[in-house]
Amino acid sequence: MPQQTGMTVRTGTPTRPGQRQRADNSKKKNRTFSKALLIQESILIWILTFSFIILAFLCVATGYTGGLPWLSVTLTGAWSAYGISQAMYYNKSKAENTKGGIVYDTVVNSNLDAD
Repeated sequence: MPQQTGMTVRTGTPTRPGQRQRADNSKKKNRTFSKALLIQESILIWILTFSFIILAFLCVATGYTGGLPWLSVTLTGAWSAYGISQAMYYNKSKAENTKGGIVYDTVVNSNLDAD
C-alpha cells in the first residue's frame, strides 16, 4: 500500500540509509552495432588463436616435420585486422563523445531541457 507523506506518494519498500533506489532506466541498455561487432570480433579472434595453438601442438605431438608458417600468417592477418577495427572504434567513440560530437551535444541539450 502506498505511503502518503505530504503531497508526495511513495510506493514500494523504503530504502535503508546508504542504499540508493534504482533508477527507472536500470534496464540493460541496447548495444550499438559497432560495439556488438567489436565484441563478436574479439570472441572470434580468441577462438581462432586458441584453436591454432592447439593445432600447432597436435602437429608437433604427431611428428609433423613440415613448417607451420600458415598458422602464423593467418593469425598475423587476423590480429592486424582486429587492431584496425579497435582503432576505428575508438576514433568513432572519441568523435561522438567530445564537444561538438553527436552524443555529447545530445546529453547537454537534454540536461538543459530538463532544468
